[in-house]
Amino acid sequence: MVHWGYQLPQLKFNHHLNYWWLALLVIPRFLVMGFSAGSWSRFFSLPLQIRLVIPNNSLTTATIYAVFTIVTVCFKEELIFRYLFLAQILNAVKGSVRTRILKTTLITATLFAAWHLHHIFYQPFTTTCLQILAAFGMGVVFAIIYLYTGTIWVTVIMHSIFDLFSVDMAGSVTPFVSQPTSFLVEFILITTTAQVAIGLIAIYTMKTGPFEQTIRANQRKQVLRRPALNRLEN
Repeated sequence: MVHWGYQLPQLKFNHHLNYWWLALLVIPRFLVMGFSAGSWSRFFSLPLQIRLVIPNNSLTTATIYAVFTIVTVCFKEELIFRYLFLAQILNAVKGSVRTRILKTTLITATLFAAWHLHHIFYQPFTTTCLQILAAFGMGVVFAIIYLYTGTIWVTVIMHSIFDLFSVDMAGSVTPFVSQPTSFLVEFILITTTAQVAIGLIAIYTMKTGPFEQTIRANQRKQVLRRPALNRLEN
């Protein structure tokens, strides 16, 4: 990244964040973990059981699995789709602040959803379509969170929790490896619609100050990248 003129993702948040809005974006995303419950009755049963998704109960295996998942899946995907790709798209789109945020969010969410198309080679087609739809909803929320906070570390943490934990898991494997049940279809449709709706409301309701800060920071990074790219071209 440094070789190509990119800076490491920043740790600090943008100024003047409304944390109520941030919570409204974050909390529904965690509820999506309930897709592993397998039925509405299990999903609404109390108390909800949060379980770590690991191949077995070995502490060593769990640690290796968790580190491998975080580094090679969660961090990698956030770095690519919510940092590298998003930065270029944000600079390319035109319009008002809200229009640029909307376009950038939809484009990166579509790219993130399309990325999951490769799962079609080892799981059912209909299930893959549901996974692509779920990834789109996730991409919408994660893009807005990054653009609002100015850092990918919030989405890295959320992505890691989503991939490593489940709510009241009905089986030992992810539901996406088998034919979809009526519950899974309904759950993905409802949660994706809810996430996209909340995302759109947030874009057109939240104050644009934090978004503008991300845009300005991204423009400065673009200026800093140009000398590095010119050196590589020469």
